[in-house]
Amino acid sequence: MLEAKISVRSEVTLPKEILEYMRVQPGDRIKFRVRKDGAVVIEQKIDIRSLKGMVDTGDIHLSVEEMNEVIEKEAGKL
Repeated sequence: MLEAKISVRSEVTLPKEILEYMRVQPGDRIKFRVRKDGAVVIEQKIDIRSLKGMVDTGDIHLSVEEMNEVIEKEAGKL
């Protein structure tokens, strides 16, 4: 189990192992979420622009209208 100490200014330095696991760098933002069971979850706040190019779509290029048509069609199957 990893630990961190809270400073007198309420600051916490996350352990190096956590920073590496989350792949966060100085200046990145993280979010804290409190679950119903009282556990606190730390999440990396992702800039949506960083996701560009992560998925290979091959030669598929859809317009917004075409995407909306597919969404409506597939939503009707639920």
